[in-house]
Amino acid sequence: MLLARSRLIWFLLLASAPAGRGEGQGTEYTVTAFELGCSVSRWDQEDGLPDTRLLDLVQAADRSIWVATFGGIYRFDGVRFTPLPFPPDDPLPEPEAVWDLMVDRQGAIWAATGYRIYRFPPDGGPAQRLGGDIKGGCKQLLERADGSIWLITANLEHLWASRLAGDRFEDVFEVPAGYYPRDAREDSTGVVWISLTDSHLYRMDDRGPAEVEIPGAVFPGGFVRRLDGRTQWIGRTALHDPGKPDAPVEANFGPPDGPHHILSGVEDDHGVIWFGTWGEGLWTRRPDGRLARVTSVRTRLPKECDQVMLDTEGRVWVATDGGLLRFHRGEFLPWLAIGPEESIPAASVAEDTDGGFWFLAGSGAFRQQPGGIVRALPGPRDRFYTQLSPAPDGGAWWIGNGLQLIRTKEQESNVIPAFDPSDRITSLVATSEDGIWCPSIQRTLRLVGNSIESVPHPETGQSFTVRGAVAAADGGILISPESGGIWHYRHGTWNALLGGDDAKRVFPLVVPGADGRIWVRTGPTTVALLENQTLQSIPLDLGREIVGLAEDLDGGLWIQQRNDGVSWLPADHLSRLLTGDTAGISPVRFGRNEGLPSLSTTGDARCLSRDSSGRIWAATIHGFAAIRPGDWQASHERSLPPQPDIGEILGDDQTLTPEADGVELPAGVQTLQLGMFALTLDDPAHTRYRYRLDGFDRGWSEVTGQQHALYRRLAPGDYVFRFSAANRFGIWSDENPPLRVHVAPLWWQRRSIQWLGVTLLFGLAGAVVFGRLRSVRRRSEMLSEFSRRLLATQEDERKRIAHELHDSLGQDLLVIKSRLDIGNFEPAALSGSVAGAIQQVKQMSRELRPALIDRVGLRAALAAKLEEVSDATGLPIEADLGEIDGLLDDESSLSLYRLVQEALNNIVAHSDASEARISAQATRETLEFRIQDDGRGFNPDKLPPSKAGGLGLRGMAERVNHLRGRFDCQSAPGEGTVLRIQIPLHRP
Repeated sequence: MLLARSRLIWFLLLASAPAGRGEGQGTEYTVTAFELGCSVSRWDQEDGLPDTRLLDLVQAADRSIWVATFGGIYRFDGVRFTPLPFPPDDPLPEPEAVWDLMVDRQGAIWAATGYRIYRFPPDGGPAQRLGGDIKGGCKQLLERADGSIWLITANLEHLWASRLAGDRFEDVFEVPAGYYPRDAREDSTGVVWISLTDSHLYRMDDRGPAEVEIPGAVFPGGFVRRLDGRTQWIGRTALHDPGKPDAPVEANFGPPDGPHHILSGVEDDHGVIWFGTWGEGLWTRRPDGRLARVTSVRTRLPKECDQVMLDTEGRVWVATDGGLLRFHRGEFLPWLAIGPEESIPAASVAEDTDGGFWFLAGSGAFRQQPGGIVRALPGPRDRFYTQLSPAPDGGAWWIGNGLQLIRTKEQESNVIPAFDPSDRITSLVATSEDGIWCPSIQRTLRLVGNSIESVPHPETGQSFTVRGAVAAADGGILISPESGGIWHYRHGTWNALLGGDDAKRVFPLVVPGADGRIWVRTGPTTVALLENQTLQSIPLDLGREIVGLAEDLDGGLWIQQRNDGVSWLPADHLSRLLTGDTAGISPVRFGRNEGLPSLSTTGDARCLSRDSSGRIWAATIHGFAAIRPGDWQASHERSLPPQPDIGEILGDDQTLTPEADGVELPAGVQTLQLGMFALTLDDPAHTRYRYRLDGFDRGWSEVTGQQHALYRRLAPGDYVFRFSAANRFGIWSDENPPLRVHVAPLWWQRRSIQWLGVTLLFGLAGAVVFGRLRSVRRRSEMLSEFSRRLLATQEDERKRIAHELHDSLGQDLLVIKSRLDIGNFEPAALSGSVAGAIQQVKQMSRELRPALIDRVGLRAALAAKLEEVSDATGLPIEADLGEIDGLLDDESSLSLYRLVQEALNNIVAHSDASEARISAQATRETLEFRIQDDGRGFNPDKLPPSKAGGLGLRGMAERVNHLRGRFDCQSAPGEGTVLRIQIPLHRP
């Protein structure tokens, strides 16, 4: 009921009050946030603010922002909005609004609702309800200079002033009043001023409240918090100096068409007063007296601005009916032309004598002036403008397509197409004395009247192609030729400002500074100061090509670099550098996070410039941006480091709750994610984090904008997580209190299990080693046995050959010798004896090395051997020999032949077989032999070592192993025998 009645009263008041800008009210004054040097941020439902009808806001001791709404209180930490809980046994009744918030000297926050008062302690404990049910409806809380807490309440009949005594409010004064309190403030003299919603104003001292007459006042609303602590603006038309309590209130504020329904106000660090109004938006009054409504190109500003607040770092916050607004300075502010497509690529910006700004962007030229932005050059949209310079007598000069000189003033353009096609203008400079200069590649041109004349160059003996030109402070022109050096021209006279080796160092980029100083680029990445014809280098290499220079009003140097943003050397840093002191000096760098539309630039000499108000303008390929160096410096000096804290902790996407002694990661969890949070009311994307996990990380890790640290597969044990945060100015906080992290082990990772495992492992290792030693010993014994049998076989072979030589070949040779001795030369008998001897030699030779292998190949040699064995023993042998020739080298072929020969000998000698079968097949990788018989078979595991002089099965296996092959024997008593031999064709 109260809420509905209050809103009805507001509506009736608004309906009866004079309109802010109606018929006959005059011109509406507007100022953009960009012109005020502020960027705008807004938060609403999409950002997690459930109720966007904001009534009040304060900043807590921890720097968070608390906002009062029709549905409760929310705490904003720069990232998220969190509802503040009321006591569970005494919740905020629905739909009661929170009308007023106040922070006392101890940091506690007080909240006034329609019928109740709550106190939120500074330690974050639960809210406490005070004073029972309170009289009246809308309320205002006030802490006076003596520390007492006062409450101002009213209904449609009475106004009460109450003071807190213990835990209850006691009435002190009561006066008749027909409307509700809008605001209450104590001035420096101890007088309390109370503003009502019906244009009435009361002053309250020890004698009680008394009404104050305000001649001509309309809807005074709230007060303005002034930084000097003395002056308060009251409403739209009243001004009061609390230092003169008996002086009458003056009614002299603002023009007739200014804001009428002011609800609150605050003065910022720059002397700008910000007014929140009902239905008329946000207004400002600048130090020069200009009053204007605030607009923004990028952000829609609601019309109902209930409360305005200045935080501890100078930012302006506004509670509106459409969410929370923030205005802050200190960064590059993007400037939009007609639209985004018109702002790329940006080339240059210049200020004319009428206070307008001229922009060269893409194929368009624009002028920003009070009331909006206009296209400065009508005509073809495809005209390509390359240079811009303000004219001394108003307007601006342009170069079109490199061959036209265009004058634009008051929406009229004059084109002077007087250039030779061979000329290509490189610069455009308008001076107050010598006219318009147009240096080209071939010559230096100057506009005289409506004609172009060529200015004779000085006699230098070198090429004088002009690459850079700027207006000099004395009205002349400074020119930097391609050959180096700097030349000054005025009144028909050329003067060389540099000579000798210094002249050769100067690149074509020259910018005049204050008091006759000149900044020059002496290399792609270095800068020097020319003063009194002396060139003094700055001992600092910036690392990237310099494409723009500008000096601010304080003597600091701004430097734009290709693809690397803008750097700033403040005046005090420059002074130290010019004396050779480089200790701890590095440029302040500005990039995308600091508001630049892009890091890249067109590279024009005017891509960086300064206007008369001191703003530094930067042109990039994605548009213009401007910064006020003083605003940045002030923001830096007032900036506080973020307040870091641990955020959400996840183990495999499951939330972990830290205890007093830290957090435990359960056994088997693979990932640990530690949330990092830093309370900062700047853009969270600018916040930098530095973190380390002791026991895992070797050093610090640093990230920007990221709000968590991720670790995978941490070994069981104890770790300590540390981190700190820095704001956009690089100011670091103290480390957050360290967080102990315990990673629990799996059952097999426990110490007792690991010791048992180590014991078993050592036992198993001992068993393996023991088994390995036994295997090696057996292997060694087998090799020894093989060597012994190999030697025995070789000795038996020698013995057999010796017997054959003696018994066969020797006897034949002896017969031949005897016949020769007795003279028996019968040819036939002697020839037969010799033939027999030769046959025996061939037979022995074949047995030592089959000659067929060398002549016809392995396949034919094996076929001949099988036929020979079959003919000699009568054993049928079936052969299936594939294409196996040429697959093995000679040594391997011979070894394989011997293996087959040994297998046949074993079949003939031991198997008692009725038939045998042998096959040989080759694949891409192996050559496989299969030798099979149907003999009596045997048990391969119980086969005794060969004693017959042959190598036996073990010897055959060793020979196959020597060929890196595989040998397999399958046999059983009464079931025959199958031998498989696999030889690899491609040895490693």
